[in-house]
Amino acid sequence: MREASGRVRVSAHLSDAQSGAHLWADTYDRDFGGGIFAAQDDIVSRIAATVADAGGVLVRTIASRVRDRRIEDLDADELVLRYHGDFVEHFDAADHAQLRDAFEAVVAREPGTATAWACLAMIHALEIFFDVNPKPDPLARLRRAAERANTLDPTIQHGWVAMATAALFDRDRAALQAATDRALALNPCHTRSLATLGLFTAFSGDTTRGMQLMDRSLSLNPRHPGWYLLAPFLHEYERGNFNAALGYARRIGMPKFVAGNLAAAAAAGQVRARCAGPLRSGAARNRGGARRVGALAVERGRGRPARGGAREGGGARPGLRAATGRLGVTRLQMLRGAASGCGGNRAGSSL
Repeated sequence: MREASGRVRVSAHLSDAQSGAHLWADTYDRDFGGGIFAAQDDIVSRIAATVADAGGVLVRTIASRVRDRRIEDLDADELVLRYHGDFVEHFDAADHAQLRDAFEAVVAREPGTATAWACLAMIHALEIFFDVNPKPDPLARLRRAAERANTLDPTIQHGWVAMATAALFDRDRAALQAATDRALALNPCHTRSLATLGLFTAFSGDTTRGMQLMDRSLSLNPRHPGWYLLAPFLHEYERGNFNAALGYARRIGMPKFVAGNLAAAAAAGQVRARCAGPLRSGAARNRGGARRVGALAVERGRGRPARGGAREGGGARPGLRAATGRLGVTRLQMLRGAASGCGGNRAGSSL
């Protein structure tokens, strides 16, 4: 640490104590305008988030040691490492199927492991989000696993994230907000949870609040997986800023991530349509698409209106109608329609 003229520079690095291998390093420059303790808290939060949370370099390094082992041979703690340190970085469909089977087996053998139940809940959620490796009644399985995790240990943040996920698909705004608040109270600096909850909040219709959570996550740990950028993509897309949205979609950089591919195709189609000539306002067209897809989502999802009653005309409650359907989020269905209806079909033909 060096100090000069009211500014401080902190250089930090992480090495493997056994091998001496360099794992991570960064430099932080701060001034003391807000006070030395504020600068200290900010730097410590960023280092802890970058190194030690579920998406941090330490977890990824430890997880790499179990990556090549047979998944059937891993215990509960090792499976949790495999989930957080590898799978969530890529969302590979084959890994999803293997992890689901492995977690179902391990919670049967070790039913008291709350973190394993929480991971299993999120794996079930992906069946709804992306229609990947579907089995019957994924929402019931998601809800059961999330509730089991919280019953075993209500201080596990990932369990509350799983509860928020179940609330999203139940279209229960109050439960979503309550679970989000509880999760953030347990650890407001956990970047993976901030990103997940920010994305869910954006999907529920509140993209402004979702972006606040996502911005916090991105500022704490800039070394994040590409799917974090789906929230700023939605924020720009729904405001008709299609060039900015396309920029975010292209930066996702996850070829096997269906939402990223749909986002890129839809934004490219909107940009191409604007360049082709005059057309109706993109924002107005998207609102109409969201209304049509919202009704389809209720039919495909739970088969009933959102909790709290239906709107006039049979549509689901504003915002939360976006949280159901085979892909889990009707905004993604809207994007699929935009991709095929506005010239984006060519951009998405290789998806």
